[in-house]
Amino acid sequence: MTAVSIIVITYARPALLRKCLDTCIAQSPQPSGGFEVVVVDNNPAASAEAMVSEIAATAPVPVRYVHEPTPGIPNARNAGIRATSSPVIGFVDDDQTLAPDWLDLMTRALEETGDDCMFSNVAPVYSEPDVSPPPAIERLYGRTAKSRATNGVLIRRETCITDPFPFDPQMMFTGGTDTDFFTRLASRGRSFGWCAEAMAWEFVPADRLGVRYNMKREFAGGQHFARTQIRYSRSKPLTAAKILAKAVLQTGGLGVAAAVSPLLGPDRRAFLLLRLAGAVGKLLWPVHFELRRRPAKAAGAVTGASAASAPTDPPS
Repeated sequence: MTAVSIIVITYARPALLRKCLDTCIAQSPQPSGGFEVVVVDNNPAASAEAMVSEIAATAPVPVRYVHEPTPGIPNARNAGIRATSSPVIGFVDDDQTLAPDWLDLMTRALEETGDDCMFSNVAPVYSEPDVSPPPAIERLYGRTAKSRATNGVLIRRETCITDPFPFDPQMMFTGGTDTDFFTRLASRGRSFGWCAEAMAWEFVPADRLGVRYNMKREFAGGQHFARTQIRYSRSKPLTAAKILAKAVLQTGGLGVAAAVSPLLGPDRRAFLLLRLAGAVGKLLWPVHFELRRRPAKAAGAVTGASAASAPTDPPS
C-alpha cells in the first residue's frame, strides 16, 4: 500500500491529461511510503486508456487506470476512492499541472499541522497568453486560504472518507459536490489547512473568461452554498431564514448598483454582476439549476488547440 494516491479525473481531454500526468509522476522527493497516480476515465468510450497504459509503462511510480462509464464527476471521484487504499488521497484536475515539489510540500504540511485536509495554491494559465480578464473574473480561477475545492488537495481517508458515497451522486449534473463534501466535513469538526508554497496551475480556456459564463458559475455557487449550509445545519429552518434574509438584502443592494454599473467601468461592472448572480443564486437555492456537460465531439479526438473547448464538468 502506498502512502498517497493522487486521483486524476478525466473526460476526453488527452492533451491536457498528458501534461497533468507528466507533472504528477515527476514529483520529488517522494513521501515516505511512496505514491501512486490513479486516472479515472469518465468517458464511456474509455478514450484515455491507451495513453495511461503508455505512460504507466515507463513511469517512475505506479500509474493505474480506472474506467467509470457512469457520467458525473461525483461518480468518477467515488470510483477513484474505491480503487485506492492509501491513507492519504489527493485530487488533481486533468487540466492542472503541479510544481515538482507539490506533493513533498503538501505531505509535510499535512503531517506538521495534523489537519484532515490540506489545500494547495492554484494559479490560472490562460489558453491565450495575451488575454487579461477583469480582476473579478481572474480571482475565480485562483485560490485563497478559504477556498474549498478538490483541484489540488490532500485528504485523510480515516477521518474524511467515512460515507458510502463521499461525493453525492445526486448532484452529478448540478455541480456543487465539492461544496457539499467539504461543508459536510466542516459540520463534523474536520480541520482544513492551506499550503501556499505548494503550487498548481489550472488551464483556463478563453471561453470561460466571459462575464455571462461566470455569472452562471456564481449563480450556481450561490445555490450550492445555501443548499449545503442548510443541509448540514443543526437548525435548518433558522439557517434557511438567515440565508434568505441576507440574500434579499444583497440582491436589492447589488441590483441597484448593477443598474448604474455601466457608468463605473467594465472591471467594476463585472464585479457587481458576479456578486449579484451569487446573491440571486442564494435567494433561489431550492431551484436546481443544471449545468450539464456538453456532448463530446468524438471520443479521444480533443487534442492541441481544441483542448480549450473540450467537454467540461459542472463547476463545484
